[in-house]
Amino acid sequence: SAVTHSRLAGALLYIGDLEAAEAPIFQALTLNPDLSEVQYTLGLYYFARGLPGAGTAFKRAAELNPNNPDALESYAIWSWMQGRTANSEALLRRAVALDPLSLARYGTLGSFLGIETEPRKTLALVDRITKLFDTPEAYRLIGRLKELVGQVDEAIAWTIRARDLEPTNPE
Repeated sequence: SAVTHSRLAGALLYIGDLEAAEAPIFQALTLNPDLSEVQYTLGLYYFARGLPGAGTAFKRAAELNPNNPDALESYAIWSWMQGRTANSEALLRRAVALDPLSLARYGTLGSFLGIETEPRKTLALVDRITKLFDTPEAYRLIGRLKELVGQVDEAIAWTIRARDLEPTNPE
């Protein structure tokens, strides 16, 4: 099936085997180019290879399924990297809304907000993260976001908190 080939390609991309990912992603495209997941994986493939077309594939994936948080987040990141930030915040917020228990998605949104918007938006997100997550990984993220908005002492405090819970973690 197209989904199976797409997932195989995605797994191969994840482990860095770009050559092996080529056949399954193009097989998935042959089977069904109109699946959001296939277009999303195609975007990952193009991006990993440094080929043009990643943004087009991510955008198409988001259009095919506006409830695909991976596609929304990837299209937002790609747009942001191209200097097209007008819709990035909305796309990232939608991805978080669709996948509200993914700390990584909060991290992407927080990084965008911390770099591209006023600090109050980042701090509002930090408040939300502190209510949802109580892990060393979340503390490290909060520390990074606090640093982005210039609250260095608080950033250090959150990072120390994470370190105290995971003293062998090099992050």
